[in-house]
Amino acid sequence: MAVAKSPARCQARLRLTAEDGEQAVVRVTVPALPEVPLYSFASPAGRAIYITVDDGWTPSPQVLDIMRRTHLPVTAFLIQQAAQRNLPYWRAFVAAGGTVGDHTVSHPDLTKLSLSQATAQWGQARQVLGRWLGRTLVMGRPPYGAFNLAVQAAAYRGGLKALVGWSATADRDGIATWNHKGLEAGEIVLLHWVPGLGQQMTKLLKAIHAKHLIPRPLTPASFADQAPQRHSLGGD
Repeated sequence: MAVAKSPARCQARLRLTAEDGEQAVVRVTVPALPEVPLYSFASPAGRAIYITVDDGWTPSPQVLDIMRRTHLPVTAFLIQQAAQRNLPYWRAFVAAGGTVGDHTVSHPDLTKLSLSQATAQWGQARQVLGRWLGRTLVMGRPPYGAFNLAVQAAAYRGGLKALVGWSATADRDGIATWNHKGLEAGEIVLLHWVPGLGQQMTKLLKAIHAKHLIPRPLTPASFADQAPQRHSLGGD
């Protein structure tokens, strides 16, 4: 019997041969592997909005200062290799109320890896970052927003509870939303730890306050009653 590489549920035929040479073909069903859903929106309750920042190569003292002064909740999806370069900053980030998520060990396109390789990317980063920062990581973000059933199954095997996409971006060119309209409650905003992040964050907060939205911490509970994302997002 051939074994499918995909984690998706599939049908197969098992050919059995008895000692006397008599053969029989039996239809069998291979169940799907458990998978972790990915969400691009979170709960809009209380006009909540969620700020997330990816990678970790260039920590921002200005963002840390904003967090400390205003108790701003920020979720950092960290690459293990990037976080290792500035561990004192990330420990200060956590101490200021920041949440840390898993952005893999080295930021590969997980859809191009085997199930075992993708599992190692999720699982090693989750465990190592958790040990370094004293937190249990339960959320992850696939690099480039690229995911499929194998990536979601690998996240489950790696110990994650939810995968997080985004519905809006903020960078040096401004703010863009999925529907080309203004920010709305329930949006998950994506930024990156790059030079100039402090100014980008300041502009984003002005836009958030102008719409009377309230930044909230992002947790798996934030996705209650939200529909999972079905297609890769595209990005970095």
